[in-house]
Amino acid sequence: MLKAIQGSKRLVVVALLAAVAFAVAFSVRSQCAYADEPLPDGSSDAIAIDSGLPLMGNDYVWFGKEASLYGESIKNDFVGAGKTMVITDCQIQGGVRAAGSVVDVMDTQVAENVTIAAQNANLTQTRANAIVVACNTFTFDGSCSELYVFGGYAYIDGTVTGDATVVADRVEIGPNANIQGTLYVEARVDPVVNQGAHVGATEFTPSRKDAMFLDGLTAFATAASAFAVFMAIVGLIGTIIVSLLAEWLFGRHTAAAARLLRERTGAMVGTGIVGAIAAPVAIVLLCVFVVTLPVAGALALALVAMTVVAEGFAGASIFKLAFPRMGRFKVALAGGAIMAVLGVVPVVGGIVHVLAFMYLLGYALQAVYLARRESKGKGGDAGASGAPSPVAE
Repeated sequence: MLKAIQGSKRLVVVALLAAVAFAVAFSVRSQCAYADEPLPDGSSDAIAIDSGLPLMGNDYVWFGKEASLYGESIKNDFVGAGKTMVITDCQIQGGVRAAGSVVDVMDTQVAENVTIAAQNANLTQTRANAIVVACNTFTFDGSCSELYVFGGYAYIDGTVTGDATVVADRVEIGPNANIQGTLYVEARVDPVVNQGAHVGATEFTPSRKDAMFLDGLTAFATAASAFAVFMAIVGLIGTIIVSLLAEWLFGRHTAAAARLLRERTGAMVGTGIVGAIAAPVAIVLLCVFVVTLPVAGALALALVAMTVVAEGFAGASIFKLAFPRMGRFKVALAGGAIMAVLGVVPVVGGIVHVLAFMYLLGYALQAVYLARRESKGKGGDAGASGAPSPVAE
């Protein structure tokens, strides 16, 4: 029973909506010229809504592919949209709002404002209060109180009792132009003002397309420079901190590396060079097989870690040879500072970083090699052939 009542309610609602829709449709049809009813100009591909339609007031609304309006007197606004729209010899007591590919307004009196969005817009012998146009090509030889144009090319040869603002690629002022206020132009090139034209004042601004690009480029360069300086400062401080930490946590190894460099210079340098070349190749080869992928990942992480701490470690280690009587932390501080400064110098910084990496890698490989050789040697020979002991302070 309840479902039946609900079903009957739905039928009543649908019936009411259908009645309302029929009444509205009948009202609109009685006041509209449809596609099967020729318009005053003979065309039949548009809909013209006359002044009696509710909610339209005294506006004249016109939509179509190609439409023209000739000799009409409209009590309020004209609103139109079409591929080609031509308004000729009309009296419009309101304003004009039109959109289309081509919009031509000729010999027409408009009491209020004209707003047009089109590919090409032409206002010929037309009088209006203010004109606002956005289009690719615009020509004007009528009269208005204010003019605003946004587009590619603008040709102004009429009268503007106030200011004219034009934002376009190119602007040309015709010989019959009379701009009594100020002509504000934003374009890529200076406006062309033909002889005979009267312009109260002109203010030219280079196109924001170019200015925005230059501003963006300058801002990017400034940000990049600031970031480079910031990273250089971080690098300086970071290298010094890493050098001090290396001496504090791995003082035995920084001393051993310095001793190896002094006693086994050739082996140290050769091992570092060979290791730097062979390590990337080994990682690539290990990535070929799924089983060895974890080994490749571990080796890559180890090389990355060595790259990060190489300069700090080298600063704490190498400069032990240069300052043998200085305290270990003072050497680490001075060595880290020197390596940090050299690291931010263009070209030199890259060379220093590569050499520091090869130094640390050479020490690591030499330490492993000597440790294995010591473990295989006899107990009596272990001290003579073992890994180097830390440099005495």
